[in-house]
Amino acid sequence: MLSLLDGPSTMGAKLAGIAALKLLSRPQALSQNSISLIVWPADFSLMESTMRFDTKKKVYFAVIATTVISILMSLLITGIIQGGLGKFEAIAPAFLVPLCVAPLVSFWGYSQAHKIEELNMKLQHLLNHDELTNVHSRSYFFDAAANDPAKEAAVFLMIDADHFKDINDTYGHQIGDKALRHLSDLISRQCRKSDVVARLGGEEFGIYMPKTDIGTAELLAERIRSRVFESPLMVEGFEIPVSTSIGMAVRNPAEKIEDVLKRADIALYQAKTEGRNRVRIEPESHLQVSALHPLAATAH
Repeated sequence: MLSLLDGPSTMGAKLAGIAALKLLSRPQALSQNSISLIVWPADFSLMESTMRFDTKKKVYFAVIATTVISILMSLLITGIIQGGLGKFEAIAPAFLVPLCVAPLVSFWGYSQAHKIEELNMKLQHLLNHDELTNVHSRSYFFDAAANDPAKEAAVFLMIDADHFKDINDTYGHQIGDKALRHLSDLISRQCRKSDVVARLGGEEFGIYMPKTDIGTAELLAERIRSRVFESPLMVEGFEIPVSTSIGMAVRNPAEKIEDVLKRADIALYQAKTEGRNRVRIEPESHLQVSALHPLAATAH
């Protein structure tokens, strides 16, 4: 607390300490894509305003910067109060107090921000990914497709594990879970960085392929199908065959996601009724309409 009995240098040091604490104690919500936790950001002109304390190196840098700024502020305030900086004995408290206090306080504050940042990233990962397979979640899949700013046509793939119920009934649910992880890994390895792979529910997966024509998507779908079929699940020396049926549909830019997924699901059903382990494309009539779409045509 400030007191009228404080000398100018002591009062300056205290004011500098209070100013530093104010900077550390201002809560700010994370970005819109993050969990609604609270962090304490560094708000100094010498550091970027968007700095995130996701590494210990940044924490140490912030501690040093805070200490230096606290000392400078303390000396500045002391000089204003005293009408100038005199002998060192007179300004020693303004230098020594923030030098001792600022590192301890700022290190604690920034360390807490670092821990919260790590927790936030873990929670964000849990929200955006399926816990069992570690591919994207259903909600992330729909958000990514709905928020894609690209104007070109896109392709959706619906992938279903063939006879998955038989695997669960024969080998148990633990092996069934292993089969899903095995399948998701094989699918992800065949996809491009721009593709969004997600588990939509049960043994069903989806792939959103932005800026992709139907020919390129068909090649990828066939590569996934053949790779899965050639890679049985190995459990204690036993091979468990796994295969997939895949349905495809093209989305025009103005089309609702639900509508294109319905057509992809129809194509998937066709693949299953024809014997499974195959790729089928949406009805040719709709593909012709998609090709005539003014925005879709620019993607080919």
